[in-house]
Amino acid sequence: MIDPLIGARSIHFATTAIVAGTAFFGLFVSSPVFRQAGAGVHPEIAAYHRSIRQVAAAALVIAVLSGAAWLLLLAVEIGNQFASEGITIGLVLTLLTKTQIGFDWIVRLILAALLSMLLMSGGDEPGPLRWRAAALALIAAAFIGGLAWAGHSGAAPGVAGNIQIAADVFHLIAAGAWIGGLVPFAMLMALAFQTANQTTILVARDATLRFSMLGIASVGMLLVTGIVNSWMLIGDLSNLIGNRYGQLLLIKAALFLIMIVVAAINRSVLTPKLVAGSKTTQTSAACAAVQQLQRNSLIEIGLGFAIIAIVGVLGTLPPHGKHEFTSGTPISEGQSGQMHLH
Repeated sequence: MIDPLIGARSIHFATTAIVAGTAFFGLFVSSPVFRQAGAGVHPEIAAYHRSIRQVAAAALVIAVLSGAAWLLLLAVEIGNQFASEGITIGLVLTLLTKTQIGFDWIVRLILAALLSMLLMSGGDEPGPLRWRAAALALIAAAFIGGLAWAGHSGAAPGVAGNIQIAADVFHLIAAGAWIGGLVPFAMLMALAFQTANQTTILVARDATLRFSMLGIASVGMLLVTGIVNSWMLIGDLSNLIGNRYGQLLLIKAALFLIMIVVAAINRSVLTPKLVAGSKTTQTSAACAAVQQLQRNSLIEIGLGFAIIAIVGVLGTLPPHGKHEFTSGTPISEGQSGQMHLH
């Protein structure tokens, strides 16, 4: 049976990644591609843009609800109560106003409100205003990056803690850009395959090239920050293989490597086929590449969400790393495996 806290964490991470990924995809991929292609006159592109906004809005709502559930379940654990016995309002307010994770949740709730206003204010135009796309991406980056203060990084003291926080923030943003961005990318490939006209094929080609570059940058950031985080939390190989935290981290790394392999196939094999096929009036070859890109992106999404589920577990386990975690005034989940409130 899935621990409710782990379930709430995993859902929150996944939906937050989708919110961030759609924002980054819009700024760096779809909006410039649509403007360059002059695709605004095509109703299917406008419908795609509307669908993406709906997906982002739904993900944001679920992220807020799962974040609230996460906080309430923490209150239950801190109060040593069962969920059926209820939670006192005072305990929840204390958690919100006097702990690190509570303050983090308040800030991120404000960011969620700003994101919702931007999503609702946007029209159905395929190439939204640059300032709106930039603002959406910036706030979404803060929204997902703020999760760093809700995990192990938020409990580490001193300079080591600051380094770990910075690495975790960029790690989360990169994960959102890649894993979350796969959702609008898969939807765009589905659109190109279903319509199979010259305009959508060209859009799919340019979007694939742009998203490939975004993916490369994200993978590089994930590798660097992942190494920093692992070194800070684990320390040496004995800690990596000698406890559940390290073992799950190895599984996470293995899934990440599989994602890289699939992405490499997309870039080195399928993207050249799509580019070559888009240069001819016969779209069959390009459509075949688009269809395979869609399938592979769905595989990557599944692997990415499996990684997120592991992250949901890791935050509740002690890392047994080389740096000790303090239990000062702010609390953070996974702090030496306990929830402390002072």
